[in-house]
Amino acid sequence: MLRLLISFCLILGLGACGSSEKKEEIVQEPMKKEEASKKDNAEAKPEMKKEPVEKATHWSYKGAFGPQFWGNLDTKYELCKSGKQQSPIDLVWKRPKKSGSLVEIAYKETALKTMDSGHSIVYPVDPGSLLMHNGKAYDLKMFHFHSPSEHSLSGKNFPLEMQLVHIAQDGQFSIVSVFFKEGAENAMLAKMWANIPAEKKQVKVDNDFLYTPSVLLPNAKTHYNYIGSLTAPPCSENVNWIVMNTPLEASKAQIDAYKALYKDNNRPTQSLGGRDYNNY
Repeated sequence: MLRLLISFCLILGLGACGSSEKKEEIVQEPMKKEEASKKDNAEAKPEMKKEPVEKATHWSYKGAFGPQFWGNLDTKYELCKSGKQQSPIDLVWKRPKKSGSLVEIAYKETALKTMDSGHSIVYPVDPGSLLMHNGKAYDLKMFHFHSPSEHSLSGKNFPLEMQLVHIAQDGQFSIVSVFFKEGAENAMLAKMWANIPAEKKQVKVDNDFLYTPSVLLPNAKTHYNYIGSLTAPPCSENVNWIVMNTPLEASKAQIDAYKALYKDNNRPTQSLGGRDYNNY
């Protein structure tokens, strides 16, 4: 999940641009060696160098680049194998607490933007949508999908899991997770699936369709809360997870349509490692 957010410039092929302007060549009269040296030093300009665009190390959900090998692919992915607060996890039912995790949603309208990242279907959003959790503000950046779900409830995986990625001013991530179970057709998913671009790593924008991301949240805000990590390289930790425990519905045809694009793009559940989580 971190690559889907921090690598947008790489995904979209953005980089620094160098100048193609050709400088005029000037012919001068011969000068004394010392004078020429002084003049050259005075007129010398620092060489303009184009900063290289860092290419992210390839990873996948299967084979030699799959989750069990992520930590060995790049030193930047070290936490994928050595981290003690990794995600996703299996959330076993426990008696709900009545207070201690206040979730407030203040999402704004955004144009429908869709990108096939090569790992998932990603939906960037316009600025201004906020998540408030226990008084701390996080900006919604985008959301994406996994099939089957990455988190599980008492050992049960769902056909789809949507993860809404937020970042606070101090750099901390907070991710709101929503499960989808098989049931009635979801009108919003129907519109979103129809906007998927034909080519990977291209963004398709429908400025005529405005929506508020909160339509993809359950009415009940009961949830699990724990501290974990991003579920994809570099597996950064100290991520505030809010996993909604009331699933939404999607039709079998909609679930199958997503699986036709990305099947098994989920990281296996990780060890709890002494951590605690609560049901609110």
